Formats: sequence, structure tokens, C-alpha cells
Amino acid sequence: MRKKQGQPQGYKKKASPIYAILVIILLCIIAFCLYKLVPYYWNNHKSNQQYSQLSSEYVKTASADAQENAGSENSTSASGDSEAYKSVSIDFDSLQAINPDIKAWLRFDNLDTIPIDYPVLYNGNNDAYIRTDIYGKYSINGSLFIEELNNPDFDSTTDMSKIIYGHNMDSGVMFGSLRKYRTEDIYKENQYFTIYTPQTDYRYHIFSYFKTTTGSFVYQTGFTSGSQEYQHYIDQLCSNSMIQTGITPASDQPIVLLSTCVVHNTDIRFVLCGVLEETTPHTNERA
Repeated sequence: MRKKQGQPQGYKKKASPIYAILVIILLCIIAFCLYKLVPYYWNNHKSNQQYSQLSSEYVKTASADAQENAGSENSTSASGDSEAYKSVSIDFDSLQAINPDIKAWLRFDNLDTIPIDYPVLYNGNNDAYIRTDIYGKYSINGSLFIEELNNPDFDSTTDMSKIIYGHNMDSGVMFGSLRKYRTEDIYKENQYFTIYTPQTDYRYHIFSYFKTTTGSFVYQTGFTSGSQEYQHYIDQLCSNSMIQTGITPASDQPIVLLSTCVVHNTDIRFVLCGVLEETTPHTNERA
């Protein structure tokens, strides 16, 4: 019986053309993904480092002894259990030398839970800081900024409802951590935020938060203190809240809304609303 002759030494089976095409397609997909993702994550990383450096350089907190005595500072009313926010000072002279559009600094009390500790800008153009950092350079995280139709003066009695926008970043930076209010039970321990300006610190008590859309009633501005229109607006904000906080602001109380997207590239938004509960003018030492 004749044995079946094997393949000659050095013989290589030819690869199927379909297999080769599939490999090329797969490599192209991988290359495209790397082209898109690597710059995104690198830019995100650089932006996170930049804002952490800003906070460490321009935000100063007093010593523990000073924090214990913070309650003796001049203020209009008490707000919450923590007085530590009064021991925070912002170097606005240096910040505004970098960019005069920096009008305020937004900071939550518990940065471990809600790590929002950023400058707030106003340009009069909502497109200016969507993907731009405080240095005027492209940034995937963008900046926090005040609605273009608002008056950036937080003491204005003819513009009682301010809107601050920020991106809902997957990494949790900017307004990414606000998603915790709609997915976790954290309100009880995280009811306050503070907006610092060169002249005054503004303490806000969160009274409502909910999902909405870009064209909803939420994005109205220009309310006058004491007006029926403003009170109706406030009542709508309260009635839409995901939880009942028991807080209904009066028509002579300013409010601030923090707005971010819920699902990227859609018009679904999440807003968190705070009512002004306390103002603390700066002393000479803190100014």
C-alpha cells in the first residue's frame, strides 16, 4: 500500500483572502478606537490635573482652630451643621489675572462625595467655555459657566434665578458627581453648596432636583424679586423634585440652578436647585 505523501518541507498553507480582509478590518477598527479614545482620556487626565492644581494653589482653608471660631463671623443666618465653609478663601486676584471671566468659585462641603470645587466663569456667550478651559485652550471637560442671559452679579434683585452649566463627565469631574443625587440616597448628608465671589460668600440650601429637557420651563431667567412670576417658577421647581425636601423658597430669595446633561448627545438634563440661605461678606483678612 502506498503511503500518502506529506507536504514538501517549507510548504505554507495560503491564508484565506476573507480571513486576511477580516484581520485588516479589525486592525482598522482598533486603530480608529485608539485614535478617538487615547486623546480623549489624555485630555481628560490633563484637565483633571489642571483643576486639582488650581484648587491647591488658589483655594485656602483656615486652621482647625479658626474653623471652630468661624461661627462668630458676620453672616445673615445659620445654615447647616458645618461652618467650615466660612474658613475657605479664594485668591481671586490671581485667578482673574489668569482670566477676568472668572466671576466665582463653586464648592460643595463634602468633596469626598461631591467633588465639585471649581471656578465659575461668565462670558456672555454660552459657547465660550463648553470645551474651553480657563486658559482659553481646548479641554474635553470645558469649564463651569453662567448662563449667557444671566447677570453674573449674585446680588441682583432683577435676576433672581442663576443657572450654572457643567459637563456630566464619566470620570465624575465637573458636574459628573451630581448624578449621585438621582442614583444614591445622599441628600441628607449633602444639602449645601457655597458660591464664593471676590466680595461675598453665598450659602445655598438644596431644595429640589430632577430631570428635565433643554426646552423646559427651568431655563427661564430675568425674574424680579417678589414677583408672582418668580414665585410660580419656584413652585414649579419644587413640584418637580425627585424628593420632598420640605423647602419652598419665597419670592424674595435668590436661587441657583446647577445644570448638566444626563445622556450625552441628547436634550435630557439634570438640574439641582439651591436657595440662598446665608451671605457672608469678606473681612479685610479674607478679601
